[in-house]
Amino acid sequence: MIPKNLEKVNDYLSTWRGGSVEFNSFQTSMGFRFVIALNKDNESVSLMFAHCLYIQGPTSWKGCDLICSTWHDKEGQEGFEVKDSKAGFIVRGGGGISAGDGKLSVSVSE
Repeated sequence: MIPKNLEKVNDYLSTWRGGSVEFNSFQTSMGFRFVIALNKDNESVSLMFAHCLYIQGPTSWKGCDLICSTWHDKEGQEGFEVKDSKAGFIVRGGGGISAGDGKLSVSVSE
């Protein structure tokens, strides 16, 4: 993921810092899409991870502190890793990340 997109994702995630997170859905069709709901100050948004390859951690937690970084699989393919270290949550994928409010849409390949 290019640095500009990494910065864009992290800027967006920082607006939800301190809120709560809930598992929303996982779809095996259309490239393994994983969706979480971010909630803060009576607002909510869905965050979708495309081509999700790995998920670890709780299905809900408070005190959201999600951070995005670049990740490489065993074959060296670049992807993303979004984690909340305090909660023990990690999601890794090879596609894009987009928000339901239209304020975020990035691809690993951009």
